[in-house]
Amino acid sequence: MRTSSRRVAYSCLLALLSLLAMATAQAQPVPPPTPPPDAGTVGSAGLPENVVPGTEYAFYAKWLVENVTTVLYWTREGIRTCDRKLFDDARKVTEEMIERLRQQMGSANPDGPTGRRYRHDIDTLQLLIDRMGDFDKHCPHAKAVEALMEFFLHGGVSLPFFLASNVTSLDFVSREQRNAFGGGGLNTGLFGGGVRVNVYKVNPTVFLETRFQTAFGAPSFRQTFGLSGFGAPAQAPFGESLVRENWGIPILLGTTWSLGTLGARGPALGLDVYGGVTIANWTQSLSGAEAGTPGTPSFAAQQTRTSVDPTFGLGLRLPTVDLNGDGRSDLIVGLYGEVAFRQGSSITVVSPNTSGLTYTGWVDTRPTASVSLRVSVPFGRGALFRGD
Repeated sequence: MRTSSRRVAYSCLLALLSLLAMATAQAQPVPPPTPPPDAGTVGSAGLPENVVPGTEYAFYAKWLVENVTTVLYWTREGIRTCDRKLFDDARKVTEEMIERLRQQMGSANPDGPTGRRYRHDIDTLQLLIDRMGDFDKHCPHAKAVEALMEFFLHGGVSLPFFLASNVTSLDFVSREQRNAFGGGGLNTGLFGGGVRVNVYKVNPTVFLETRFQTAFGAPSFRQTFGLSGFGAPAQAPFGESLVRENWGIPILLGTTWSLGTLGARGPALGLDVYGGVTIANWTQSLSGAEAGTPGTPSFAAQQTRTSVDPTFGLGLRLPTVDLNGDGRSDLIVGLYGEVAFRQGSSITVVSPNTSGLTYTGWVDTRPTASVSLRVSVPFGRGALFRGD
C-alpha cells in the first residue's frame, strides 16, 4: 500500500511540476517579429547585376556596361599601339560617365538605397580610372608611332568678292584713253581630294594637308564692256573680259582643337585652324570687236597663269560612322570655309584694225571665299611624333 501511495504521490508531483512549467512558459511574452531592413541598412540596395563581360566590374546602371566595354577596349588599344589620344579618350569618357552619374544622383540621400547605387557605380568607375595608370609609363619609348593619315574627297563652291575691274583702251597716237568699269565675281564649283597627316600629337594636334581641286575651267569673273569713241555708240557692249579657274593645289599647315564630345560616348568634335598657300592655275582672256568698224576682224587674247595664293581657313570635323565596331569612327564629315588672296592681273591685246590702239583688261587683287563639304577616311593610329 505504501508503495502504491508513493507512486501516486510521485505521479501527482510530476504532473504538478509539468503544469507549473507550462504555466510559466505561457506567462512569458512572445518576442516581436524581426522588422524589415531599414532603408539605410548596408545591402538594402541589392546587388549590382549588370556585369561587364570578362571582368569583375558590376554596376547597377545597365547603360554603363556597353560604355565600360568600349572604354576597356580603347585603353587596351591605346596601350598596345602607344596611341595617346585613344588612351586619353578612354579616360575622358570615363570621367564624363562619373559626372553624369553625379548629376543623376542629385540630392538623393547618399546613405539611402538610391544613393548607395549611384555611389557604388561612381566608385567602380573611379577604380577603373585608377587602374588605367599613366600612359607614359605604359609607353616610355613611344617617340614615333604609326602615322594617322586621312584620305578625303571634298566639294563645294567659291566666290570672289571685293572685286574691282576695268577695261581700258589706249590710243598711242592721239593719247586718248577710255575706261569701262564693271563686272563681278561668279560662283564656281570645287571638286577634288587629298591627304592629311597628323604630324605632331600635342594639344592641339598639328597636321599637314595637301589636296588637288578643280573647277573644270568655270568662269570666276566676267565683265562685258563697251567703250565710247571709234565711231561706236556710247557704252555699246562689244567685248568680254573673263577669268576661268582650272585647278589648284593647296598646301596647308594647321592645328585641330578638341571641342568635346556629343554625349558620354558620342563623336568627338574638332575645330581645324590652318593656313598656307594654294598653287592656282587659271586663264584670263579679253575678246571683242570694234563696233565702229563693222566687218573687220575681232580681237582676242588669252593667257594661262599659275599663281601662289595665300590661303587661310577654318573647319568643323565630326566623326560619324563606326563600321567595324571598335569604338572609333571610320568616317569623318567636315564643313570647311577658306579665304584665298590672289594678286591683280591684266591682259592686253592690240587692235587688228587701228594702228597704235590697244585694249587692256584689268582685274585687281581680290579675295575668294569658298565653302566645302568633306568626307574623310582615317588610317593608322597616333601621329608621326608625339609631344612629351
